[in-house]
Amino acid sequence: MRRSPSHRRVARPTLRALLPLLIGAGLSAPLAAAPAPAASPRPASGEARDGSAAAAVEPMADSIVGLSDNGGAAASTPATAASTAASAAADTDAPAIDSIGGIGDSAPSEEPGATQAADDIAGLSAPAEGELAASAPGAQLPQPVRADASRADGDDSEFGERHGGTEAALASATWLPGGRLTFKHELAARIRDTDGLVNNRTSFRIEYEKYFWDKFYLHLDLIETAFWGRDHRARGRGGSFTESTLRDAYLQFSSGNTSVKLGNQILIWGESDAGAITDVIAPRNLSELFFISLEESRISQFMLTVDQFTRIGDFSAFYIPDAQYNEYPEPGTAYFLDGFGAAARIERRDFDRAEYGLRWKKTFGGSDVGLMAARLVDNDYVYRLRGVDPDGRLHLLRDDQRFDMIGATFNHVAGPLLLSGEIARKSPRAFLTPQLQTLEKDEVDTSLRVEYSLGNGGNHSVSLEAVNKRILDWDRRLAPTPRDNNSLVLGWSNAFLNETLTANWLTVYNQTYTSYQHSLFLTYKLNGRVSLSLDTFYLSVRDRRNELYPYRGQNNAVFRFLYQF
Repeated sequence: MRRSPSHRRVARPTLRALLPLLIGAGLSAPLAAAPAPAASPRPASGEARDGSAAAAVEPMADSIVGLSDNGGAAASTPATAASTAASAAADTDAPAIDSIGGIGDSAPSEEPGATQAADDIAGLSAPAEGELAASAPGAQLPQPVRADASRADGDDSEFGERHGGTEAALASATWLPGGRLTFKHELAARIRDTDGLVNNRTSFRIEYEKYFWDKFYLHLDLIETAFWGRDHRARGRGGSFTESTLRDAYLQFSSGNTSVKLGNQILIWGESDAGAITDVIAPRNLSELFFISLEESRISQFMLTVDQFTRIGDFSAFYIPDAQYNEYPEPGTAYFLDGFGAAARIERRDFDRAEYGLRWKKTFGGSDVGLMAARLVDNDYVYRLRGVDPDGRLHLLRDDQRFDMIGATFNHVAGPLLLSGEIARKSPRAFLTPQLQTLEKDEVDTSLRVEYSLGNGGNHSVSLEAVNKRILDWDRRLAPTPRDNNSLVLGWSNAFLNETLTANWLTVYNQTYTSYQHSLFLTYKLNGRVSLSLDTFYLSVRDRRNELYPYRGQNNAVFRFLYQF
């Protein structure tokens, strides 16, 4: 079956959504940055889209699971010293009814292009009562969705996404037209560990959307999570507690070929599954390494987005007045690493953290190309040494790091074969040397991915992606941060029992200070409302220079029960 780039997302969103959580493409030097104290989203409106827990150390973000949007600058966040995060995923577990990406999520529009886009945006009828409307990823207003239909861009909610895209945007709850309530309970334990549970939490997610006055669309997405006494985050805080996460809260206006959104959104750019190449806008929640779902890892930010559909391509622009930071593990939790502790006094300096960018994307038959440029603030803090205090403690400045990004992406479909690639130059990135000097160097990140469909309605596929992150003008002062960080990701997915059971396998090989990450995801859909899932993670790393080394024993099994009302 020939699939356009957008069709590809419908076929296998699960694999794309999981990759970013398992990747380890951007290892930086262990001493690059020490784990900072538990961080809440950047002060003000940091990178915490989800607003959920704090995240792991900076480099961990880059070397672990692609949850870090930064490509792994060594001088960034707290955990640079302990771990560097790999690349961020191009797609997310966003709710099926959500247009989630605002600017960057939309599937490429087919020719003739602008004419159809204008019809889709301006000529929509209000959703039928009892249905959730799917907001077009780029700028289109929501269209009515059937309870058995998948979103065109494959960005289903966790409930739907985990079934490989076969789960649709589900019918709205009867108690609130245009609304939906999802209950989830999660348990996690370490493999071969007698310490008991790591995760024990319950969450309720409320999604609501309303299309009104022909041109307006309102979308809200809120998650309330209770962390019970045996959960590692509850132990870190000394008892059970609840936490609210605002994922989306925006108003969309569409007229003709133009669409404007204002409010909290999750913005996704890029095509790579394994690396944060151009997808460096959205901050991540790194509080639980790669054991946190991709949906939860993305943090919303208040922003203005504008989409313009034309015959020469689709233009998307964004403006974020106060960019957010990645979130890190809180003190006392299972994944917290204190890189400085009492040995340092950390001073905070605030600057204007506005971000803005523009993207152009055009579809040619079964292919699409995109060009983008943005002025960004690194999703991780940068630490700069200011001296030594009289008491012997290091005086560090926790700072913002600005950089410019220019990039390009492409997708090409040829029968069962999908080829995609991405390249971006980021100038400058900040890297921390073992002597705690901050050096600024340009970085070029590239990825190339091949996916082959083996049939079964598009559910059975294998994929291979290669990612390279190169520091330009590298010098020995950066050692042990390497000039090149290379990783390979092998993926396999299939569906069984009439697509009620899905299986996904991922193996991530990191060439820098060798490590392997193996993950198996199983999901069984009991019916249209109830889903059970079991995820297992195994990390193999023996080189002490690898930033994942402190987490070598974190081999977990995670069980989830989901029910949608």
